[in-house]
Amino acid sequence: MSLSADSRVIYTEPVPKEHMDVASILTDLRRVMESSEYNLDAYLIPASDSHLGGSSRRVSYVSGFTGSNGFAIVGRTKAAVWVDGRYHLQADRQVDTTYWEIMKSGLPGTPSHEEWLRDNLPSSGRVGLDPNLFSPNDYDRYSRYLSQHGHSLESVADNLVDLIWEDQPQIQFSELEVLSLTFSGQPISEKIAAIRSQMENLNGEALVVTTLDEIAWLLNVRGGDFSTTPTFYSYAILTMNDLYVFFHKDRNVPDSIKDHIRQESGTNCIFDFDYETFLDGLLQVVSETTKYILIPSGCNQAIFEKVPAERRYVVSGYSPIARLKAVKNTVEAQGLRNCHVRDSVAVIRYLHWLNVTLGQETITEISGATRLRGFRADQMYFKGLSFGSISGFGPNAAVVHYSPTEETNLEITTEGVYLIDSGGQYLDGTTDVTRTVHMGQPTDFERQAFTLVLKGHLAIDRAIFPPGTPGSHFDGLARQFLFQEGMDYGHGTGHGIGAYLAVHEYPPLISSAGGAPGFLENMFVSNEPGYYEAESFGIRIEGIVQVVKFEGKPGMRDFAGRGAYTFHAATLVPFQLKMINTDLITKEEVIIAQSHSK
Repeated sequence: MSLSADSRVIYTEPVPKEHMDVASILTDLRRVMESSEYNLDAYLIPASDSHLGGSSRRVSYVSGFTGSNGFAIVGRTKAAVWVDGRYHLQADRQVDTTYWEIMKSGLPGTPSHEEWLRDNLPSSGRVGLDPNLFSPNDYDRYSRYLSQHGHSLESVADNLVDLIWEDQPQIQFSELEVLSLTFSGQPISEKIAAIRSQMENLNGEALVVTTLDEIAWLLNVRGGDFSTTPTFYSYAILTMNDLYVFFHKDRNVPDSIKDHIRQESGTNCIFDFDYETFLDGLLQVVSETTKYILIPSGCNQAIFEKVPAERRYVVSGYSPIARLKAVKNTVEAQGLRNCHVRDSVAVIRYLHWLNVTLGQETITEISGATRLRGFRADQMYFKGLSFGSISGFGPNAAVVHYSPTEETNLEITTEGVYLIDSGGQYLDGTTDVTRTVHMGQPTDFERQAFTLVLKGHLAIDRAIFPPGTPGSHFDGLARQFLFQEGMDYGHGTGHGIGAYLAVHEYPPLISSAGGAPGFLENMFVSNEPGYYEAESFGIRIEGIVQVVKFEGKPGMRDFAGRGAYTFHAATLVPFQLKMINTDLITKEEVIIAQSHSK
């Protein structure tokens, strides 16, 4: 599943079509903005929720753009929505430019959010935002820029979109389940000990945890508040003596879940506060401690403001839990390997079914994806999909994060390229795989593009590197062959993946942007270069790889004692031979490619 360089964990849910009357929505929103209570000249609307990792659907509601990573600004007379390279074509299809300007991030001349505000605000303009939806860094950036240009940034306690969204979907609370040590491989107590050690190194007495997959991992609990990610709305605070857990007041949390947390954590557990009173719980922790309160930079501004400046320690980049979670323990690593074998069987069954069935019955993007889900459901430990399948034929495959609808649903035929990007959730791991095939005769250009993408994919697979090598080092390996032909793709090359958690897990990242910690043994990451020819076809080849010790080449130096590492392909779905231009493939690449089906 492709990503942008700055993506975080993403949870997406579609906005019902009946909410797409953007003209009346903008009218209602501007009426609230201009009221005497708020008196705003512009309002910022991110895609995130209060955990800064989900999709609140507010951007989709106001603009009609249903991608997972949009950003909207509504002014008194103009409105703009920003989309990254994955969604340029999708935005063109979905956004009504009568009311909205489409800002395509990454293209020359596209203004930033701040630049757009500078050019469209009146003198001494007032810009509002919901502090629950912005990180402290983002809040500070906007505030400083606006101040320099004579404007002001206002924290607004009410979310203005929520005020006008009368039938806004409500959270459907799921049942929580304990993830046994058979699958988690590590009790809560060991995780807490490792986290507290890092807290002590930072002179911290409490760690605020707001990222949902971090909480699920820490507690060895899974849920289903999101359709494809087994997490649940909650907060946690870990101190040197206590573990605070904040569940929604309306969630029915059985005693067995709380007993599991108490018994497996081996620490004093406090459930006195609920999700809605989290900030009150935070204030109690502040009052009962004297050292630093560790706040990950990914928390929201509202939380940041509750901790006195002299007590804040902002953990920049990725939190201690994220770094620990990214390196899988022995049980998690074996589980991820095992589930990828079973998942590969499901994908191979689907591609075989497609090959023998096409022409005998009508197969569409949607019906094909549905059949693939059925093959996955046959596999042991299957719990559901890890994201909505990207099943795209012909021109639809050129939309990087295409999601088929009844209106766009194309029949899969022998006259075009078919891209299927999909994944499953299993008790022992999460999967994500993309294969691109042609059920007829591909053109020379389609074969060339596919082969250049494949060569980049294989270049990462056979890389040898020392521990701690940043993911940015591998991004160029994937793009090098495309670059030689003046071709490229507009998304990152790889993202981490969870152990029955989020399909996008950070900090593992392969991207030219850099900024993520380097790769260590037993990190798992996707390898997914691609190429997209607008309105024609799209190609992506994706598999999950594991960082393992390199055992080959006798006599090879080991990076001055640091050790040598490489990638092991966990995904075992072969590549379609007819799409490969063998004149462009080396013998070494053939050997590496063959290993994907063994």
